[in-house]
Amino acid sequence: HGAARDGRKGSSVRQPKIKLATAPDQIEEIRELDARAFEQAPFPDGPAVVWWTLDSDPELGYCGAEVRGPIPARSLHLVRAWISPELRGQGIQARMVRTRLRWGRAAGCARAETYTWHDNAPSMRTLCGCGFRVLGAHG
Repeated sequence: HGAARDGRKGSSVRQPKIKLATAPDQIEEIRELDARAFEQAPFPDGPAVVWWTLDSDPELGYCGAEVRGPIPARSLHLVRAWISPELRGQGIQARMVRTRLRWGRAAGCARAETYTWHDNAPSMRTLCGCGFRVLGAHG
């Protein structure tokens, strides 16, 4: 419990906890990291966007989600997910997706949607593994 294999015989890596980010300084740090990680994409900001971090440290990773629309047509829109390179390949992205989907269901969302770059195969594999379908490609 609390550890995952990293692929090397006899080794394990502690999985970081995915925690809701509510402090203004955490959100500001996410904004600054996001500007570097996604230089050409505007920051998904607004009062409805909720953010999570890994072990309360945005430099390890972060992700966001937004509830859109009224019940019963309410949908969850997953925005941004970034994981530091040294933590990639451990299934953390899938855990982040599932965390946001559970949160969305609790918020009354009947469906979920997201996006990724057309050439980001690891992200597409993770999203499809979590139940998403590719509906179209842009760019």
